[in-house]
Amino acid sequence: MLTAVAAALALLYVLVAVSTPTPVNILQALASAWFVPFFWVWRSRPVLSAAGFFVGLAAWSVSWFAALPANPGVAPWLVVAPMAVYASARHCTDRRAPGLVLALSLAGSFVSPAMWQLQESLELRYAAGTEAAFRLAFHWALLIAVYFAGTRGYAIERQREAEEKQRLAALRGAQEEERMLIARELHDALAHSLTLMKVQAAAGLVASKSDPEAAVGALEEIRQTSDEALTAVREIVHALRNSSAVARRVDLPGVIEGFRAAGLDIDARIPAELDASPELIQLAVSRIVTEAFTNVLRHQGVGARVIVEVTCGDCLAIDVASSGTAQADSRGSRTGLIGLEERARSLGGSFRAGGSPKSFRVHAELPL
Repeated sequence: MLTAVAAALALLYVLVAVSTPTPVNILQALASAWFVPFFWVWRSRPVLSAAGFFVGLAAWSVSWFAALPANPGVAPWLVVAPMAVYASARHCTDRRAPGLVLALSLAGSFVSPAMWQLQESLELRYAAGTEAAFRLAFHWALLIAVYFAGTRGYAIERQREAEEKQRLAALRGAQEEERMLIARELHDALAHSLTLMKVQAAAGLVASKSDPEAAVGALEEIRQTSDEALTAVREIVHALRNSSAVARRVDLPGVIEGFRAAGLDIDARIPAELDASPELIQLAVSRIVTEAFTNVLRHQGVGARVIVEVTCGDCLAIDVASSGTAQADSRGSRTGLIGLEERARSLGGSFRAGGSPKSFRVHAELPL
């Protein structure tokens, strides 16, 4: 819009120069045409537009002074001085530029055409005394006002950008937390079931050679374990789709018995007070114990000795110590342990695990 207005105004001066081709009119027409492209980039390239405006104003001033003492009129191009100040203060990322543009504009006020006073003879004379001070004060007040308006706009824009970055960072954090939650739940729900199925399948293969009934029993246990795993996955999907879904109570004694049946020698010390703790705490205890048992079965094998103790005091402490024979492939990705640490920290607790392939210990504390 401003570019179109500037182009129309420049065309008017060109027509005047064509009809009356005096040196002053020709110079004013050239200066007017010079201004137009800088109106096009005054937002996108504020420093370039400010430099272009100052060059145009200088050329215009030469034509204006050349006409003195005749009255060539006050040109509308004077608005480009406050425009240059505002554009640099509002859009320039290098914050040294706005101050420089303002300083040049303030200095240029002394030779502004508006500083000249029309006499009774219709000639122009430079204002003096109080009149000069008033006109100069008006110039400076206008330039400083648009400078602070531009600076304020720049600050508001940067604040909006910072808030948007914070919003996007929070969104990405929530998405990452959601991905970790899904990963933890799927791992905790499936890892132990698949490990039990693997052990049961191995037992079934051995039993099929001499005891068909035992092999059938192993297959039945595999079917039951797979049903439990499928139910757990369905509950996870339901909880993810429905934020108001209530976490199911976990059968910790059933989990312990399941791993005993798989071949672990488990000494469990679970207090009755655990049932009175919040459901999220009970779920975390179950996940920690289950993952610990799964790792024992995977890395120390059938027959490993496990002592699990849960104590309730100022906080709820879970301790799982195991010993057994290191399996041929005892390496692991530690994905499960990382998930347990994340789960404990999300509840405001702590988690640590360490040891050797033959002896391992898991300890977690959760606030009540």
